Amino acid sequence: MGRVMRIAFLAAALPACHAFQGTSTEHDGSGDVPGETTLEVELEWPDVQVPDGEVPVIPIVETCGNRTMDPGEECDDGNRLDGDGCDWTCHMGDGGPAPRVDPSAADFIYEGGPIIVAGEGEAAGSAMAWHRLPLVWTGSSYATAFVTSEVDSDLNPICPCSIRFLRLDALGSVLDGGWAYSIPDYSWGLDLAWTGSEFGLFFDVRGNGIYFLGLDPVGKPLGDPVIVEPDPEASMPSIDLLENGYVIAWAMYLFDTDLESDELRMRISDLHGRTEGLPGPVSLGESEAILEPVDVTAGENGFGLIVLSWEEDDYFGTSSTRFLHVSQDLTSARGSGVLSDGLGGDVLWLDGFYAAAWTHWNTTPMDTSPVDVCVARFDPAGEMERAPICTWVQDSDGGHGYPGTARMSAAERGLGIVWSWGSDSRSAYPLFMRTDLLGVPVSEPQSMWSMVRAGFFISVAIAWTGEEYGMLLGSQPDNLWFQRIREI
Repeated sequence: MGRVMRIAFLAAALPACHAFQGTSTEHDGSGDVPGETTLEVELEWPDVQVPDGEVPVIPIVETCGNRTMDPGEECDDGNRLDGDGCDWTCHMGDGGPAPRVDPSAADFIYEGGPIIVAGEGEAAGSAMAWHRLPLVWTGSSYATAFVTSEVDSDLNPICPCSIRFLRLDALGSVLDGGWAYSIPDYSWGLDLAWTGSEFGLFFDVRGNGIYFLGLDPVGKPLGDPVIVEPDPEASMPSIDLLENGYVIAWAMYLFDTDLESDELRMRISDLHGRTEGLPGPVSLGESEAILEPVDVTAGENGFGLIVLSWEEDDYFGTSSTRFLHVSQDLTSARGSGVLSDGLGGDVLWLDGFYAAAWTHWNTTPMDTSPVDVCVARFDPAGEMERAPICTWVQDSDGGHGYPGTARMSAAERGLGIVWSWGSDSRSAYPLFMRTDLLGVPVSEPQSMWSMVRAGFFISVAIAWTGEEYGMLLGSQPDNLWFQRIREI
């Protein structure tokens, strides 16, 4: 599904881009969103020179879940799930019983209905459907960034293009006009982080590579873009904040070649996006396709990543979700094997462990098996602590419905997970589920079907303020919505 659809929708030749003309929004409680004028920025772009030389490949050590009988295994069915005759440790049997829910994990509900924070023509919903939609809580406000386009196109976003930055208060009201940064071509994806005093924005530009742009607390650029990875195939960066810099992971999309494999790469930068003298870039090997944006988090003694890859077979192929643990110096890696088939996920470093969440379903054509949201935990060295806990969330609509990438945020004693459900027979809508820290659901998944139904594609994000969750969702036709989720 993923790569074939992505190429058909997005891989058209795009013309050069110019500054985005747009208006910001400030919500007044109605369906319309009036507001101030967006502050536009013309940036000076550095020359891009692709370095010569091979990128070193890190060998990934995998055992259980790699579809190979390794020493000490009784079976290996290519997943790490219990209940299918080969358990999560690759021994015969269905595994042990699932743990009971932590009684101290509170439940949450939607607070009112969603409100529009960016109106039609501003949010480029067709672009956000494929990309990460970041949502950052700074301690006093939310911030997000997304790709915009002046041209109205459902399938092929066409430049002129910009990246839009927007801030919201705790109730979802737009704080100011925001900023728009013109870019020289289309962007496949971006990510945003808050350092405590400024923002770090990482994004790719088609045909150029990955850039860093530092922003002050209201989104004003602190300088011109810095080239982080000067490679025209580098796309969809994911980042996490380190003590004195960032870890960056990205996919190498080979759209313009006859090669049949993509790569996953990583590197380290300082807090200003500079990479000289720091580890990377390194390759984590090749896959037939890296489908969704990879997600990376910094742990205690390394980095955790969740990756969705596509493996062709005689018909549809299989989408596989994996967890990878990479050392701090980017010289060694351990893989989980295939956790399950999947449709994309998120990973966080919490107090002493990695938590990964992803959507999972049976990709057999026209199958009516249920769709699950799965959660797995890994220790600081990247070893699985127990079997993933997968929770039924909806039927797969006779093979015509598609779950989106799961996004996750951690609060006290639990996880908040959001994802979308789209169908070619009904509109897309977001869902929310609360689990304890093991991944055991606290309550039934909550649908926003009655509140938001907007086309096939929808992107979601979630952040924890210390008191409640904020959810952001980008939908067609080009609206950006905000939803509060409070403790019961």
